[in-house]
Amino acid sequence: MAILNPAYQIVDAVLTKKGRELLAANDPNFKITKFAVADDEVDYNLWDTSQAASSDYGIKIRNMPLFEATTDGDVALRYKLITLPKGSTLMPTIEVGAATQNVVAEASINFAPTIKNYSGDQTSFTYTAILRNGSLGDLTVTAGAEAITSIPANVASANSKVAVGKAFSFTAYSKATLETKDNLQTVIDIYGNNVGGEGSIYLTLLTTPATSPSNSPNN
Repeated sequence: MAILNPAYQIVDAVLTKKGRELLAANDPNFKITKFAVADDEVDYNLWDTSQAASSDYGIKIRNMPLFEATTDGDVALRYKLITLPKGSTLMPTIEVGAATQNVVAEASINFAPTIKNYSGDQTSFTYTAILRNGSLGDLTVTAGAEAITSIPANVASANSKVAVGKAFSFTAYSKATLETKDNLQTVIDIYGNNVGGEGSIYLTLLTTPATSPSNSPNN
């Protein structure tokens, strides 16, 4: 979605590739119920307090050219606008425990993301977790499971596994399965569904069998 002419508030909205597929299927249940906005093209370094009037501090930003709407998920909506509690001075970030972890065959790690730099109640918040290489293990929800409605297009692939909820578990596949893989490294990306923010867990899978049912340093 893009504002073509700020003076007249003309908005150009286009469907994503997935949206066009659903529209072409002529499914009567397909309805647009949500949308996101972003400020990808804005350079806030142009905020100029040397201007005489405070109303002109952002004049360079207002005069910047605006992007046309695009359906390419790799470049669109990378910096989404979000609503934060009044008085917030820092952007929310996601904490998931240890950012780099080793996981032995058939072992599990559990993680429950939390939002840092957010003063409001986050007990009901959920997260989208994406396992980039789903051939190395399973990704499951251990608390607060929700239906999957959308996947960030710049991360997900045909081999990805996605889960939405409050807490998650990753379980590595067996030694025999892992030994057939050329690359035993992958990433779990976590996105905040309520106030934004993102984090990642970088995993290295080891073919040594687990000696106990679980290896869960982040319970």
